[in-house]
Amino acid sequence: MFQIKLIVASISFLLIFYQVSCKKPNIDVITGTVNETTYSSVSSTLQKIVYYDLKNISYIFTEANVRIKVDVSDFDDKCPVLFSVREQKEILSWELPIIQKDSRNNPIYYYSTQRTLCTEFGVDDIGNEVQIEISTCSSTLIDFTVSVHVSNDIVVRVGENRKDIIVSPVSPVYYRYDPLPNADSVLVVVSAPVDDDTCVIFSVQQPHCPVLDQEANVQFQGFWQTMTTQGSILLRQGQYPDGFFLVFVALTNGERCDRVSNIYETISRQPPSNNVRTKNFKLSIESVIEPEDYITPVLIPLGFIFGLILIIFVVFSIFQNALQRLKDTDEVYLISDLSNGKSIFHSCLCLDDLKETDLDVLKRRSNSYYWSILTIGIFYCVPVIQLISNYLKVLYRTGDYDLCYYNYRCARPLGYIMDFNHIYSNIGYVLFGFTFLLFVNFRQRSLTKGYSSPDLNENMEDPPVHNIGIVRRILPRIFGKSANDYGALQSFGLYYALGIALILEGVLSAAYHICPNQSNFQFDTSFMYVIAVLGIVKVYQFRHPVYLSANITFISLAFVAASSVFGLLFNNLIFKICFSVLYCIGMMSLLIYLYHIGFSTDENGVLITSWVGIFKGVFRIKTTYSKTNSSSSVFGRMLLPVIVILLNVTLIAMQWTVMINSNFATQLLAIFVANFALYTFYYATMKLIHGEYRWKLWIQLVVYGTLSIGLWVLSLNYFGQAQSSWEDSPAESRRLNDDCVLFSFYDNHDLWHFASSGALLTSFMLLLTIDDDLITTKHGSIPVF
Repeated sequence: MFQIKLIVASISFLLIFYQVSCKKPNIDVITGTVNETTYSSVSSTLQKIVYYDLKNISYIFTEANVRIKVDVSDFDDKCPVLFSVREQKEILSWELPIIQKDSRNNPIYYYSTQRTLCTEFGVDDIGNEVQIEISTCSSTLIDFTVSVHVSNDIVVRVGENRKDIIVSPVSPVYYRYDPLPNADSVLVVVSAPVDDDTCVIFSVQQPHCPVLDQEANVQFQGFWQTMTTQGSILLRQGQYPDGFFLVFVALTNGERCDRVSNIYETISRQPPSNNVRTKNFKLSIESVIEPEDYITPVLIPLGFIFGLILIIFVVFSIFQNALQRLKDTDEVYLISDLSNGKSIFHSCLCLDDLKETDLDVLKRRSNSYYWSILTIGIFYCVPVIQLISNYLKVLYRTGDYDLCYYNYRCARPLGYIMDFNHIYSNIGYVLFGFTFLLFVNFRQRSLTKGYSSPDLNENMEDPPVHNIGIVRRILPRIFGKSANDYGALQSFGLYYALGIALILEGVLSAAYHICPNQSNFQFDTSFMYVIAVLGIVKVYQFRHPVYLSANITFISLAFVAASSVFGLLFNNLIFKICFSVLYCIGMMSLLIYLYHIGFSTDENGVLITSWVGIFKGVFRIKTTYSKTNSSSSVFGRMLLPVIVILLNVTLIAMQWTVMINSNFATQLLAIFVANFALYTFYYATMKLIHGEYRWKLWIQLVVYGTLSIGLWVLSLNYFGQAQSSWEDSPAESRRLNDDCVLFSFYDNHDLWHFASSGALLTSFMLLLTIDDDLITTKHGSIPVF
């Protein structure tokens, strides 16, 4: 009997438990009023549905922006309030409060949120009503407020400015752009106060529901970029013929925008904060020039390029004729002609003192420079172009505008290329490079003609044609008749190498600007290093008939490029100290060589000119000539080393002080360019001291020098006005973005390309003609300095 009662009691308990557990909560339907706030409460036993009828207002607001705003005043730790909204093509749901983490893993609580509904009026009944369901598992009542605001501002048009747009991580915002019949490309510009560092993702999506407006999914459609104070995207109607949605989502923390990353560490520039993150910004849509309007801005720079070439051609032709007449005379200058007014700055060595091999052999060896640089350039350019093109494909495939560091305010697309103007502006390097090769070839041919002096070109014959292969017929003939005993050393192979380097600089800079970023920055400057080093070698070989191996030169450049990369990857105190020490050791080695070249002999009294020989005999130096014992000769020997020491000590000091905020690659390039510029200035000054400027041939040097200095000053001014920076995060780089400054097509960096390419051409022409006045001077009368 007891067992039966126990069974009956158990069954009754189970039935009561089943009824209690299956009891449905009460559902209370509330009719809300648009643009007014509804107050209510919810619990586990009382759910609410707030219903809004939009049929009547759909005729008033044909471009309606429907925003839902909900708030909770308190909450249960284990039971948040759940909100659910049915849209046309999806169901939106979220909970309050929303708890998110900042960059330091500290919680941030959001008790209020706003969402925009992707509603299309007149499509069906779903689009003419809004139904919000509110529920919670809390047994106690939780108060909430809900409101639906409808306005007719969801559509933005060209020329329109929207101000005071507020967005937060839990309250995204989006607008719609409907294209106009006569509009093609438009520039969407977003700007915020300069002190507002809140990170936002700015996305462009197709004008169809649903809209992806959450931090977790906003990157899954269309194009997007991160921004803090400024962002912009240029769009063509062909990409979005039906218009597009502009979506703005504030990120939970600022790591995506504020981080500066290297191989070892990630540093957040923004301190942690428990405050709710909000962003206030302005939105505008601007019209830009169409591709058919590119003709004028494309052609006008060609006028500058060919105008500069014409000026150089006229000057070069005038003085080339004068030089040819001078070369055909019998007037020969001797050392006595150059020694008047001799001072402590005068050199006591001449070219004949340093000759260690036949000059024809030396000149043929110099050909290895242009062969080497041509080979390096081909092997370097092919993978570069392949890599950069792949970057652009990834950008289009993923929509990640953070991949490429453009100046989006002045990026003019053409076809598949997103930044055509920054690619095209490199045309100056290419055209000026080919122009310089033509000038060099013309100069070489003119100097290989016979001289009237009987001791010139003696026993010299043209090489037989059948020994000249097809490649040497196409490329410059560096071997031929030359005045081996007259004039400064030319080494045309180095001139050709400089011209090829200028062309390759243009090609690689254009490739870099297809998609500039932190991974390919070295493509833009690699051949600037080459130009600076080859320029130094060329100036040195004017007065030193010593072969500097092209292999050693380019191996040294490889170390320079490697140092540039490592300096950016390991930009810390230890690396800077190591670099400074090694650089100083290298400078001291160079100074020892410069001081002893021409004054050191071996045990047999033979002059030592090689690096190895100099350092082997540095402790057993014997003077070659008695005249070197004079105080003036010692001062002259020390002049160049002292100048080099002072310059490079200054440059290293600037690297640690004035240029400390510049990246290591820029610092390194500045060091080499400064050495090249000072060495050229030193060479020109020593020519003046030795009285070598004669027959008014110096006038062309003044023309080239004036053009070069003017263009360098202009180009460096534009270079200093950066409008993007791959050193920073993409969002920080966009802080620098600015409008075009010329023809609504070119920005400051484009003008840097044009001006610097012209400066390099005029600098090369200065090197090509700087020793024209020595064409009838014997080597025994040409001083070494």
